[in-house]
Amino acid sequence: MADEALARSWLRSLGRLTAATMTPQEAADWLDEIAPFLASRFPDEAFVSASLEHVAAESRYLPTYGEIVSLLRAFQERQPATIAIAARPGGLTPQEEAMAANWVRHAQGEWGKVVPRDPATSMRFELAFYRRAYERVFQRLVATNDTAQRIAQRSGWMPPLRAAATPMHSEVRRGDPQASP
Repeated sequence: MADEALARSWLRSLGRLTAATMTPQEAADWLDEIAPFLASRFPDEAFVSASLEHVAAESRYLPTYGEIVSLLRAFQERQPATIAIAARPGGLTPQEEAMAANWVRHAQGEWGKVVPRDPATSMRFELAFYRRAYERVFQRLVATNDTAQRIAQRSGWMPPLRAAATPMHSEVRRGDPQASP
């Protein structure tokens, strides 16, 4: 069972990638309905940037609950090591939880006694370290923290998310031969 906040964050990102014309209220309703069910069905490790990219790439529009479940299951079958790495039911070990919490404190400007000369660069390097050495910490941070997600996108570690707004002409009815050019 995953943390519901993690599932909500993952779904929010999925919505940005696939729902070009959804209103904020529709998005909130969609999140409220789907997040608890997905969180109860999948572990934390299912809600990582790789699964987000997989589900978004396989979806023409905002997927339904059933489509998301099917796509996440397919992802799990192809990436069993990524999904089955939970050291305990919560996903991260206590040491990894402490690392993630420390990074979040830094993102909030709480550095303690020693503040780096360039905090933004220090945060990027720290996140890059987690990406290489502690993949689960990295995945948790980019799934739950907007600052980590922006850094990961700008660094090319995950695909950029487009805002749910007016659709681009090529996205309106992609693949439909009757769609106007």
